[in-house]
Amino acid sequence: MKVGTDGVLLGAWVRLEQAGRILDIGTGTGVIALMAAQRNPAACIDAVEIDAAAAEEAAENIAASPWKERITVHHCSIFDYTTPAGYDCLVCNPPFFNRSTPAPESSRNMARHCVRFSHEELLKKAALLLAPEGHLSLILPPKEAEELIRKASLLSLFPARITRVKPTPALPVKRWLIELSYAPVFPEESELVTELQKHCYSAEYIELTKHFYLYL
Repeated sequence: MKVGTDGVLLGAWVRLEQAGRILDIGTGTGVIALMAAQRNPAACIDAVEIDAAAAEEAAENIAASPWKERITVHHCSIFDYTTPAGYDCLVCNPPFFNRSTPAPESSRNMARHCVRFSHEELLKKAALLLAPEGHLSLILPPKEAEELIRKASLLSLFPARITRVKPTPALPVKRWLIELSYAPVFPEESELVTELQKHCYSAEYIELTKHFYLYL
């Protein structure tokens, strides 16, 4: 799993401006951690990745970047990761599918399917790592997103922002961008169309992601 639209969307959408400490859960090759460092020049970022090959590639990518002094890669499970203080922002492009057919490649399977942990377990761990005023941002398909929001409420985490993402104007919503926090508020809700037609990106998608593509 290299650079995909989901990761770029989440890395561009997540609120980072006031975050002093950021944790990227399941960093993969480091894309979201690098985007966070580009967007917030004052933040210190930890990036956790369980897959050894991905963690090594993330470390190489970060070492070659202008932000290598502010990003630390941790090769471990998020459930083994400990920290002395809470994070202002947790960001996670998690495994999506709880009950679907697994992918044949083990690394792709781990990235896309909940084979080692559930979304409920992820939420419980996130709640332990999050500062009281912090927020957790994720991207999921609609069904999984609705289920996660329901489970999050049991941990007193509530949606503050939801953006529903459509591939084109004529297609149904394929992803939800979700921001959770401890404050029970009416969430800001919006819709984002990524393409007007194939390879013709919408103005709103270009505006959101233009700082992260060489050509768009």
